[in-house]
Amino acid sequence: MRPWPPSEMAERRQIGTLSAAALVVANTIGAGVFTTSGFAIADLHTPERVLLAWLCGGVLAAAGAVSYGAMARHIPESGGEYTFLAQVVHPFAGFVAGWVSLLGGFTAPIAAAALTLQAYFGPLIGPGLGEEWIGAGAIVLACVAHLRLQRGVHLQNIAVAIKVSLLIAFAVIGGWIVHHQPSRSAELAAAVPPFDVTSFAMTLIWISFAYAA
Repeated sequence: MRPWPPSEMAERRQIGTLSAAALVVANTIGAGVFTTSGFAIADLHTPERVLLAWLCGGVLAAAGAVSYGAMARHIPESGGEYTFLAQVVHPFAGFVAGWVSLLGGFTAPIAAAALTLQAYFGPLIGPGLGEEWIGAGAIVLACVAHLRLQRGVHLQNIAVAIKVSLLIAFAVIGGWIVHHQPSRSAELAAAVPPFDVTSFAMTLIWISFAYAA
């Protein structure tokens, strides 16, 4: 089997602007976004407080993105935070960060996404039908699909398109329901507990998990 020339290999490795954007969307809109809102509204009790928490988390995430961008500009090498910490702090710091990323930064989110899928989809198939295998099966199927780059890219593009379409539909339907429901703002405002800093900080942890992508 003949080896690919370097120029042709580089061309084959390109996934395109649209697929690259879909990759970012897929990493960002995941289990954190779909599971955070329930915890946030349970702790903060009002949509305004939840939106404030998302705003604060967005500021922190933007600061982190700017910091990573500055590091990448000064250290234009592959390796991410492993390379940054190894060169700026100490090689051992990069070594530890690499293992933390492998176990906590990649493995844990994959497990969280699989468990989220299982929690949402499991009740639809009914008890006793092996719903505990939904998460594991999704991981195996995704692994098999990504054995070939283009097949994995196409599958991811389709999944992202479905995900974004569903989010837009949820937002439109939710806005329509809220607009046509009778106003109960005064009644609800009287039952809202006072603002709690500890609950707000805990909510920021969930939101930071969502923004971590």
